Amino acid sequence: MRVKYLAALILILVTHVAATMPKNPVAVLKDIRKQYKSIKNFRCDFTEQFQWQFTGELVTRNGTMIAAEGDRFRMETPEQVMVCDGTSLFRYNLLKNQVMIESVKEASNLLPRRFLLEFGGEFEATELSPISVEGREGFRLTLDPLKADESFMSKAAIWVTTSDLIIHKMQMDDLNGNRTTYILQNIVIDKPVVPKETSFTIPEGAELFDLR
Repeated sequence: MRVKYLAALILILVTHVAATMPKNPVAVLKDIRKQYKSIKNFRCDFTEQFQWQFTGELVTRNGTMIAAEGDRFRMETPEQVMVCDGTSLFRYNLLKNQVMIESVKEASNLLPRRFLLEFGGEFEATELSPISVEGREGFRLTLDPLKADESFMSKAAIWVTTSDLIIHKMQMDDLNGNRTTYILQNIVIDKPVVPKETSFTIPEGAELFDLR
């Protein structure tokens, strides 16, 4: 009888350990990509920080972003408005009052939804470190490029909340050691995006460069 109880206890302990043991980094990155593929619409405020490795100078700008299905998005900063209606990408430089229009095919690297989905596909997750993210349980996932000789980044990392697998911070170092960091706040998932939010009307008097 004691052997039976001991076996049951061991089974319970093993099951508990297996349930609480963190997944390996590769599996976690796969789960994150799966989560983002299921998201239809994504909104957030963001802070972009760029730090020069040589001088240590830090350049910061804030903005808002909406990413919707079909490559539609809107991104606004004090200097620039970028809007994609799914077919064309409009870049409006507020300081120069200039508008540049490009085909989505020619500007696919600028599409937030594709960037978030394909980001993990270019990297291998090498380390998972538990850490508090936005005051919640989370982790930092260290990433190395799959093809180091072809990548323009030497390393990257993302900060993710455990409960929903949402990225709250992304950090990338280029080959020269310059660091770009994106901090995402006020994230809203799958709130409907109305057509006018991803459409753009060229301002009167703006200089136009149509590259389509």
